[in-house]
Amino acid sequence: MTCLEGNTSRSRSRGKSEMKKVNKRLLRDIFNKVTELSILCEAETALIITSPNDKLYACGYPSPDTVIQGFLTTRGNR
Repeated sequence: MTCLEGNTSRSRSRGKSEMKKVNKRLLRDIFNKVTELSILCEAETALIITSPNDKLYACGYPSPDTVIQGFLTTRGNR
């Protein structure tokens, strides 16, 4: 499984990022950052990652199911 860390194009604060294989520690760190960002910004977030062998990893605040259901509900009312 691969994951981009940062943008692939040049930005103000970072150079180009390279693709890296995601290990369990990096995956845990990504999920922790998603939760931190949600709490700091008072936002609902969901992150879903699938591996090449179809293993599913999900993280969300307050929960991935709550965020996705809320998105689908508000999306249908537009």
